[in-house]
Amino acid sequence: MSHNNHETNTGASRLLFLSSADGNNLSGNPNLTTDFELTLKQPIIVPNHHAILMSLHRASIPHTFYNFQQFRNCGVNISLRKNSTFQTDTSNLDLDLEPGNYNALDLINVLTTQINNWLDGATKSQIGTITTGGVAGNPIPNSANGLGLLFYMKYNRSELKYEWILRRGTNTTNNEEFFLIFKWVSGADADKSIKDEVGFMENLWIDGITYDFYCAITLNQAGEEYDSYFWGAIINNGQLGTDFYRLKSKYAFDYTNKNYKVLTWSGNIRNTTTTSLPDGTTLPANTFKATFSAIDVNFHIRSLYIKSNLTQHSVLNSKHGGRFSSILARIPNNVASGETLEIFPRDGINHKLFLKVREIDRVFIRLTDVNNRLIDLNGLDWNLSLQFDFIETPDVKHTAPDLRQLTNNNIKKKQFDDEERRLRASGKKKELDEFLKIKETTNFVNN
Repeated sequence: MSHNNHETNTGASRLLFLSSADGNNLSGNPNLTTDFELTLKQPIIVPNHHAILMSLHRASIPHTFYNFQQFRNCGVNISLRKNSTFQTDTSNLDLDLEPGNYNALDLINVLTTQINNWLDGATKSQIGTITTGGVAGNPIPNSANGLGLLFYMKYNRSELKYEWILRRGTNTTNNEEFFLIFKWVSGADADKSIKDEVGFMENLWIDGITYDFYCAITLNQAGEEYDSYFWGAIINNGQLGTDFYRLKSKYAFDYTNKNYKVLTWSGNIRNTTTTSLPDGTTLPANTFKATFSAIDVNFHIRSLYIKSNLTQHSVLNSKHGGRFSSILARIPNNVASGETLEIFPRDGINHKLFLKVREIDRVFIRLTDVNNRLIDLNGLDWNLSLQFDFIETPDVKHTAPDLRQLTNNNIKKKQFDDEERRLRASGKKKELDEFLKIKETTNFVNN
């Protein structure tokens, strides 16, 4: 006599090794390896009076995915406006970062280089990924070479924040005012925005993506000796001058590199007078308020999530209102790009999921970010193994009531009704017929 499930009697476990290279790609993109299924030629059968506890045994994931990915967090729309109330004197720029791994300093270099090339008159063909408005591709050109305005960013290591400034250009003149506006992509295209990575997370920025950010410069007016540098938020797309909320201002006569780097702003407000903010709140005088969030270039890939069709009732996810999810495990992204995420859950700390199945013949696996978007490993495969522990469950049998004893004791009618419903649900017609005959001759207690 053979024992197909002999190992269940010894307390042994089963391991299922899975490789994306062996699976059937379900992503619809042949280049992605993080959404696949595998059909088991030898299904895992749960023996009678047993259940399964499943856990992640091991995972090996190459860190070849990017922290900035196309169509996710590589985009920002930028507008250059001359005078906050002039709607016709405006040029726009759609900037898309090349997908890749950027640290905080890399991101500064990419943004400032491309924006300044545009401000200096570069065209789409010269920049590559930028589309421009204005005359001949130049933003509000004063000359054939553009305005020559300089956009500058630096990384404040003590605050972990970016600092921003727009300074006068080689082809600008006094009595001019320029606004460089960063429009955080929203709506259906919200995933394309870089706002979370560059310091405009909703936790601090005013109403999140509702308000765009600007940095501006007012070149010294007649009779004045200082340029004005200021930063703020815009609502309603800035259709009126009153839609421009000034959060911070600085002044300088010296335009040298040494001085304008000091003039940058990292989002901290301390006003000497009471200030009304665009979200309707009031900032009392001499009150400190931070509006820029810390820089987190890995915001979207701080953790990876392994998901499976086998788990639907074991893990609750706050992302979905605390409802059950298909999450099998959360993988902290704690290795450098080019290395490998190796997961070895230890006894006592790995989560075991109770499976309500009797047979496992197909397994679906997904590797996603926090927003349930597939991770792109750039063509590389990955693997994991699942552990199945068989546990014995008590043999709970339903004991039908002693009908003769019930009759003799004049039991309440409800108990008979409950038994009738059970028998009808079971489909046991012969037993049901016999029960109904007894029920018809039974006297019930009237309470």
